[in-house]
Amino acid sequence: MDAALLELVLATATFILGHLILSSLHVRRPLIARLGDNGFRGAYSLVVTAAFAWMVFAYARAPIVPLWDAAGWTRWIPVLVMPVSLLLLVCAFTTRHVTAVGGEN
Repeated sequence: MDAALLELVLATATFILGHLILSSLHVRRPLIARLGDNGFRGAYSLVVTAAFAWMVFAYARAPIVPLWDAAGWTRWIPVLVMPVSLLLLVCAFTTRHVTAVGGEN
């Protein structure tokens, strides 16, 4: 495996595991008790933002591996799907849920 591709895999795994581990109640509650609510949110944001930045830079260095040549009409699929995606994004940010940081209150 190419070193740049391996870095991308590691960065993506760090990003995903950072969300899963830090969002679990077994890890989150002791950290909130130790750091306070705002301290935990700051640490969580710092860890996830650093992992995301690493993932973005690793993606930029990763090799381009085309899987297939897409037909010209497929360029319109994102244009048609994006309004639905944006609606779901707005719903996700405006609905309170338990798995969000501070959502258990």
